[in-house]
Amino acid sequence: IYHWLQEGAISLIPAEPVWRWVEQDVERRAWYVAQFVPSVFPGDPKSVSARQVLVRYGSRKDVRNNLMANFSTESWWGPESSHAQNKLDQLRQWKEGETNAEVLKWIDDYIASVEHRVERARIEEEREF
Repeated sequence: IYHWLQEGAISLIPAEPVWRWVEQDVERRAWYVAQFVPSVFPGDPKSVSARQVLVRYGSRKDVRNNLMANFSTESWWGPESSHAQNKLDQLRQWKEGETNAEVLKWIDDYIASVEHRVERARIEEEREF
């Protein structure tokens, strides 16, 4: 079921039943739902989205970390530095107009992580080429 949800089926389920399920055991379920929400922002307000997870449970470090891992699970073609720079640009766009403190904290943390990734990738690419 986890893989099925992670592959996009979660977007077919209305948000309210998912939130009720999480609320029954926030400690064990909030971080879990962060692993399989679609890695897009802001997402469809009628279905479970990463932004909604952060608004509801973003004060939890395990939720923020799992969401970051979710958004970092990816593949690309070409230089890693270019890919990471594009991700950085996208994160900065998501930050524009955002007002929720938990969402902003997560975006800022993720930006710091991706900035480090860009720097590391550029160094590795310079050594390689």
